[in-house]
Amino acid sequence: MNRKLFVSLICALYLFPAWLCAKVSEKRIVFCGDTNFAESYQERFARWGQGNVLVDLGYDYSIEEIGTITRRADYAVANLETVITTQRKSPHLGKKSYIHHSHPVKTPKALLRWGIDVVSLGNNHTMDYGLEGLKETITSLKKYSMPSFGGGLSTTCAARAHLTTINVGKGKIPLLLSGAFEYRPRYQRKYSFYAQGKLGGVNGWTDESGPAQIKSFRQNHKDAFIVVFPHWGKNYHWRSYHQQRLAHKLIDAGADLILGHGAHMLQEIEQYKGKWIVYSLGNFVFNTKGRYDKDKKPPFSLIAEVSFAEVSKKLDWFLRLYPIFCNNRKTHFRSRFVNKGEMSLVKKELLRLEKRSSALRKLLELKSDEVGNYFEFPGGTLLKTE
Repeated sequence: MNRKLFVSLICALYLFPAWLCAKVSEKRIVFCGDTNFAESYQERFARWGQGNVLVDLGYDYSIEEIGTITRRADYAVANLETVITTQRKSPHLGKKSYIHHSHPVKTPKALLRWGIDVVSLGNNHTMDYGLEGLKETITSLKKYSMPSFGGGLSTTCAARAHLTTINVGKGKIPLLLSGAFEYRPRYQRKYSFYAQGKLGGVNGWTDESGPAQIKSFRQNHKDAFIVVFPHWGKNYHWRSYHQQRLAHKLIDAGADLILGHGAHMLQEIEQYKGKWIVYSLGNFVFNTKGRYDKDKKPPFSLIAEVSFAEVSKKLDWFLRLYPIFCNNRKTHFRSRFVNKGEMSLVKKELLRLEKRSSALRKLLELKSDEVGNYFEFPGGTLLKTE
């Protein structure tokens, strides 16, 4: 046997028991970006003679290659960017460019089958069918025991965070999720999108109201791990100055991690005051044709996995980002994890506007597991478990 190989094996055997004792337990929380089986689009494609992938191949077809990560997760979160409704006549017809609807039974059942536990309603499609559509969505989700946050039937309900407890070995982490759609005056003026008083809608964040909500959550849940899950930015664009300004204020107010969505593509990653900001995860399953080629934007999105691990009598956390290829024109509505060659393209895009960030450059090294290729970012220690 090769001497170096023999020495390596002996070292591995010697160190293995220590590693096993050190790493007692791990829990994975997965965050998925824009999620919509896009029944409204697929029905239109069928009318044009192009087929309906949901009818022809079923709901599992579009998710099964990337759904392995949500199925193995201990808890999974998605941005539900559609209305679950039987309605077909929107009050915004002729006024709003894109109006989404999804099946009130097949959509929640498919999400549950693939391990989604909770959804955010804080986005620019939740109110596509007005207040009645919102009520139907919430009713349908409750029927299948799927909680939601980021939207509700009053201002108080819409602003309410989702709180759960993650047990890791001897440690317990209160996980608090807060979602919202950035406040756009046009959406309120033309569509009455945002919750106001006892009138339902989505949770809307301005530069003032968003940080105020997070500050309140932090004051009331001092030990919680707060993940902010905002819908913001322009479709097929990189992050805006407004996104960055609001993100910094949210972290100043007490957020531990920001995982944004809304651009239908990945956006920049930044570390601010030791906290990670992923400006856009992009799409998870989104069965429209997309505009990557037309707008000359990278056809990549991200799935985030927050790992809580008990290591050497302390509870640490890590952020892993799994890039996916999501150009439906080339995958036939079947996103997949990127291969090793594509990982270098993703890395190039993430560093495009972060050329001075040597820390980010060092962290964007290829890693892989049974699910796919990923980048890993250290979070830090949350508590001692002695």
